[in-house]
This record gives sequence, structure tokens and C-alpha cells, in this order.
Amino acid sequence: MKKLIILAFYIGSQGFTKQAMAWPGGLRSSSSFFRGLFGPELKVASFGDSVASGFNSSFWLKKVEGGTYADHFGSWYNQSYDYSVRVRNIAAAGFTLEQIFNSLINRNANRIREADLIFLEGGGNNFLDLNHKKYIDLCKPENFYPTLEKAKSDFFSMMNDVQRYKKPTSRVRVLGIYYPLMNESRTRACVLKSLAPSVHVSFTNALADFNWFLASESKRRGFTYVDTFSRLNCTQKNWSACKPTNYKSLSSYKNKLIELDRLGILRDPGDLGWLQKDRIHPNIYGHSLISWAIRNP
Repeated sequence: MKKLIILAFYIGSQGFTKQAMAWPGGLRSSSSFFRGLFGPELKVASFGDSVASGFNSSFWLKKVEGGTYADHFGSWYNQSYDYSVRVRNIAAAGFTLEQIFNSLINRNANRIREADLIFLEGGGNNFLDLNHKKYIDLCKPENFYPTLEKAKSDFFSMMNDVQRYKKPTSRVRVLGIYYPLMNESRTRACVLKSLAPSVHVSFTNALADFNWFLASESKRRGFTYVDTFSRLNCTQKNWSACKPTNYKSLSSYKNKLIELDRLGILRDPGDLGWLQKDRIHPNIYGHSLISWAIRNP
């Protein structure tokens, strides 16, 4: 009985904080004693492709050094709120959005139902696949549209299922895509043909359109858009200029990105030090930066 009285006093002294209420769970303890006794737990389900899986381009059978952005987030949450955090990286390298939807989202409804926090990532492989199809003339902007519209449709379906399966109290973070690697020889070929806009401009427009869609659709559903594009593709002091939610229309956002690209503010994340040697997948710094973007959308 004496132990219960002491325990009740301890619990009452902790209370709630505005900071803790900003994340799932809400209750914050300043001692591992509390967590160990009651086990408050945050369950995170992270869906996506090789970026979400922590693909290691140097050693395929091992996760990238430091773990995934979801792992980074889990460590931060554990230290900040003294919660036990269970992260499930439900992701597969090479998957397009259609594959993520059919093979991961649809087959893990129970994981979605039990999760307090859900991360949705994908789309990079859709655009990389487009880049690798030699028979598609990327010098023509209209050839980007089928891939773009298919990616938007598949992500829309993913959002629908997550919204249907998730519990009312869970929260969803939708990650935009950063700049995938472009085939430089094909880019130069378009420029040499004196075609305007070049494939580089068309690619930037397509990514802007896709991320704009994710941001708009996330807002409509009550999800939170995570702007990984501006975090990984823009120099740090210019992050806000690259953020789609800072613009009133898609056309103004596209025009701004083209201008930022011309000024050298829009950069290849590999040049900024955020990617592995393959210049596609995030390294420990890239995953850490994505985790930061999730915490500060």
C-alpha cells in the first residue's frame, strides 16, 4: 500500500506538457523508472522503398550506418519523451508505389491499425525507372506525364487505405521525394538538341508537381506533409524558398524552383553530402536530416 501511495504521488507530479502533447501518447515521464514500470510505448510503422528500408549500397545485406530515418526518429523520441519506441520498417528496395501499395500496405493492415505514427514514403523508383527507359524520349516534357499521373494515383490509393485502416488517434507523416539521380548523358543530349525546356527542367517540374500533390492531399486528409525535398535538395539557408507549402499555386512553385536551380540554390543532395556513394540513397547524415524534417514539418 505504501508503494502504491508513493507511486501515485510520482505519477501526479509528472503531469502533461504541451511539448509532449504535440506527439502521439502525450504523457511524458522524466525517469526510466516510470517507463520500465508501466511501459508507455510509441508504435511506428514506416512504409516505403529502399530509402525507408535503409538500403546500404556498399553492403546490401546490412542496413545503412545509423539506421533508417524512422530509427533516428525513434531514438530521438525515446530520449525526449522517455517512451519505449517500437519501429517497424515495412519497406522494400526497388519497389514502385504500386508495389508498395499492393505488397506492403494491403498486406499489413494490422500494422497500420496498431500504429500510433505512420510514415509513408515512395515514388523515387517511379521516376528512376522513367530515367532508365532508353526508348522514352525525355526531351519531350509530355513524356513525363504518364509516370507522374500514375505515381499520384498510386500514392492516392495508399493514403486511402491508410486512412481506412488507421485508428482515429494515430498520426500520418507523408514524405515528399528528393531529387533522384538523373542520367547526365540524356540531359546533355536534350540541351544539345536546343530543346526547351530541357529534360532537366521537365524533371524538376514533374517532381514539383508530385510533391505539391502530396502536400495538398496531406492537408486535405489531416495528414502532415514532410518536405524532404527542400531539406535535401536546397542549401540550408534557403530551405524555406524550396518548400511547396510556401506558395499559393503550383505554377509559381515550379517557376521558383527553375529560378533556384539556375541560381545554384537547388542542388544535387549528393553534392551536399547527404547521399551514399551511389548518389541515390541517404547516408547517415541524410537519414538524420529526414528524421529532423519529420520532427519539424
